[in-house]
Amino acid sequence: MPLDDDRMPTLRGRYKVPHFDGKGEANALFTGLGVPTTFL
Repeated sequence: MPLDDDRMPTLRGRYKVPHFDGKGEANALFTGLGVPTTFL
């Protein structure tokens, strides 16, 4: 995805990392359900 595409935020002016959003949502779901989870 080009850096000038505004559909997703740009981190540190250089990176587009869509998987961070999905990871955050999954972490919140697992934590909310009380599933034993290790976050790396």
